[in-house]
Amino acid sequence: MAGAGDTDKASRSGTPAKPTAPEAPAPDAAGDGTLSADERKARLRRAVTNLTREARAEIRSEGEFEALLVRGEPVNHRVHLVAVVVMAVLAVVVSQGLHSGLAGLGRALVVPGVYALFWLFLAVTGGEELDRISVDEQGKVHSEKSGRDVEARGDFLRVAIPVVVIAVTGWNAVSVIRDIAFPPPPKCNVEQRWWPDACFTLPNLAELTNATLAPAPTASPSPSASETPGASPAADAGINGALSVEETKTLERLVRVFFLLVTLAFLLPAIWFLWRMLTGRWVWFIRPVRHRLGDE
Repeated sequence: MAGAGDTDKASRSGTPAKPTAPEAPAPDAAGDGTLSADERKARLRRAVTNLTREARAEIRSEGEFEALLVRGEPVNHRVHLVAVVVMAVLAVVVSQGLHSGLAGLGRALVVPGVYALFWLFLAVTGGEELDRISVDEQGKVHSEKSGRDVEARGDFLRVAIPVVVIAVTGWNAVSVIRDIAFPPPPKCNVEQRWWPDACFTLPNLAELTNATLAPAPTASPSPSASETPGASPAADAGINGALSVEETKTLERLVRVFFLLVTLAFLLPAIWFLWRMLTGRWVWFIRPVRHRLGDE
């Protein structure tokens, strides 16, 4: 309809105002805003195509305005139960055959125990997720999900793996820092009664290699250490190149510092990765926790 200004202008000029034509409805929409059946079917096909691309879901049933999609696979508990029982029986038979007692039986049951934990993980995070897609008369696409969330397994792994790494490396880091701050007594492999200042010795690899590659000497056999006057086990063991107690402590401290650096190289990235996952931030191609493929 013409505005008030146009009406006043038309009345002053003596020319009647031309009425504005009403807006035409959408090609596939009725006057009340509902869509035609063809448009509803087209929207359902687009929604199903978007949800099934890249093998995200499979179509279990499809009607004119509704479709049932399924994601994931059911866990075959019967197969896993048989596998655990068979491995447990084999562990008992092997341990009894080796006569290793309860300790050997416990070590043999580690394998079926680990597999049972894997089965528990599948039972908690596995299963099918049903997604019922429908398009109403106004063209809105509705999604009603039921069953197991198939992406819960990925969320669990993206949190559990860094947590395990943090627990193991964190414990090692605390232990190493404690040993650096309060070093324990050095581990000596030299009997100090033969060489009081010696503590630790390493074999001379160069001399051992030359002795292995060189031809065997043909000289007459020399008397043994026990038959040689003044000989001592310290001289036969090559104690002259041994490290003292203080040198051994310094060497152990350097080894602990190196081990601490290696531990931190795993600990700090694991903390950073877990923080990114829990705060909804991507790490390269790995999506964060609670981020669903349907949100992309």
